[in-house]
Amino acid sequence: AIAGTGIARSAAGVLSVDGTGITGDGDITSSDLTVGGDADALLGDVTLEIAAGAVGTTELADGAVTSAKIADDAVTLSKIENGTSSGQVIQWNGTAWTLVDLGSVTVTENDGVIGNEVTGATNGTLTLSGGATTLDPLTLAVSANGITSNELADDAVTPLKVDASIAGAGIARSAAGVLSVDVTGITGDGDITSSDLTVGGDADALLGDVTLEIAAGAVGTTELADDAVTSAKILDGTIASGDIADDAVTPLKIDAAIAGTGLTRSAAGVLSVDGTGITGDGDITSSDLTVGGDADALLGDVTLEIAAGAVGTTELADDAVTSAKILDGTIASGDIADDAVTPLKIDAAIAGTGIARSAAGVLSVDGTGITGDGDITSSDLTVGGDADALLGDVTLEIA
Repeated sequence: AIAGTGIARSAAGVLSVDGTGITGDGDITSSDLTVGGDADALLGDVTLEIAAGAVGTTELADGAVTSAKIADDAVTLSKIENGTSSGQVIQWNGTAWTLVDLGSVTVTENDGVIGNEVTGATNGTLTLSGGATTLDPLTLAVSANGITSNELADDAVTPLKVDASIAGAGIARSAAGVLSVDVTGITGDGDITSSDLTVGGDADALLGDVTLEIAAGAVGTTELADDAVTSAKILDGTIASGDIADDAVTPLKIDAAIAGTGLTRSAAGVLSVDGTGITGDGDITSSDLTVGGDADALLGDVTLEIAAGAVGTTELADDAVTSAKILDGTIASGDIADDAVTPLKIDAAIAGTGIARSAAGVLSVDGTGITGDGDITSSDLTVGGDADALLGDVTLEIA
């Protein structure tokens, strides 16, 4: 069973590498080349890329560089073919770009009057004026009341843009135009009244009448002053378990009669178990262990047995398991610790074709002893080297 995938074992037990039975987990990938052939054809991943500057005129096919291949601003003046005479410019004739003399270039302009191309305002925000002549050119101006909310950007109206008269009674305006409430300028007509609280201060202190009452359950620990709750404030018979804080009832607060059979109470009121006052009726018995001591030592019968599988490494003394304790033929693979079988413990005959074994017994793949059956082929690249150099066929094309 030692001969797994990719290793053949002869009748004599000799191991050798079987290239046809090895499935690699490495691929040849490329963002520049089209890679065909078997996936997982290599023992490790390989990437192929076209080196910077490697594609020259020889590698480019005629017509291969289209407009889409040329970067913006890449065609400089020196790249443009020279004209046939001085003063020529490029002009589109409706079909193609042609060279023409600058004097023959046609400039379309109605009458040379600046602004007469404006035909009118699109809405009432602007008003178009003028006679569309050189002496009376067209102009655009903001119409009266033409600026509405639509034309104003958010936060465009700063404080100083607002008329000072906006600040009326109870509002103050700073030199920077900022508005704020001036409470001295406000006269209220509302009072705070309460049947639970004493209210002082000015009458008409609010803009409307307000009544204040203590809500049911609103007076808690925070609102109560220390020692504010006297015995007279507590209704008789209303102190329940939930009203008593944990650890609030000290031992001496409990009646001494609480200590019955098996319990003792100290002068400080502390309760403790008195074992001499308790009579048990239970025994510890076992068929696996020797049990000594008093009978009736427990409050109930208890049996002790060693559970199946309970004796592990911790329970076993060193060297307690002798050869006689091990059943013949029961040592399985799982009983052997990892790395317990060292290289020199394995017979040297295990190293067959494609595998070398060192003096220390270490096995390694001998590439010189492996014959592949896969080639690298390409219609775009020149491939050299040995035939059958790979574990599977691979084709390389320029993407």
